Amino acid sequence: MNCALCLKSADLQRSHIIPEFLFRALYDDKNRFHVISTDVAERNNYRQKGLYEPLLCAACEQQFSRYERYASLVLNGGPSLGYQFDRSAAIVTGIEYKLFRLFQLSVLWRAGVSRQEFFKDVSLGHHEESLRQALFAEDPGLFSKYGCVMFAIIHEGEVQRNLMLQPKRVRFSGVSGYRFVFGGLVWIYVVSSHKSSAEIKRGFLSEGGRVVILLKQLGEFEDIIHMAKTLQTQGKL
Repeated sequence: MNCALCLKSADLQRSHIIPEFLFRALYDDKNRFHVISTDVAERNNYRQKGLYEPLLCAACEQQFSRYERYASLVLNGGPSLGYQFDRSAAIVTGIEYKLFRLFQLSVLWRAGVSRQEFFKDVSLGHHEESLRQALFAEDPGLFSKYGCVMFAIIHEGEVQRNLMLQPKRVRFSGVSGYRFVFGGLVWIYVVSSHKSSAEIKRGFLSEGGRVVILLKQLGEFEDIIHMAKTLQTQGKL
């Protein structure tokens, strides 16, 4: 089979779509995570080791692993980063733009090419090939193209890392995009032929390694609260 990234014929690896390290906060003591659906016909079930499928060759898998190792350090406060906080945002500086940006793009692209039901709403169209070429060349591109706005999910003073939601298409400040929830953050990728406004761009990772992460209380995410209430009514929580 052909690797989805380099397009060469190769033995494909069990490639994670959302990196496996982001599932660790979801695991129980048996190394399983709970899968809960709002579909009344589907029962709660368990899975192990994240969501993966045959997708990348060994070389391309290693390429993405470099981005993931760096992103894991950033998301866990590992590198020497600068932080400024106020009540509504955290400003993080000192991020290595190329590595973290390619990590962001790799998750979006993998979700778009995945055949798994969980990622069915991510349909990138002609953007899929544009992203593939950028990732294959390890070219992070301009910060304003396929930018990502990040929100931290706060509940009772803590970042809620033990939540992952199915990605979905959204409208965000007048442009189209996709919303992911993992790692204690809401990630909204702008995937649109229209230019993002200056206000939206202020939330993107800059080429100088600065990003503004907006801090929002869990109760402010109305669709998440609605989903939780639906699951509770169904007796699944």
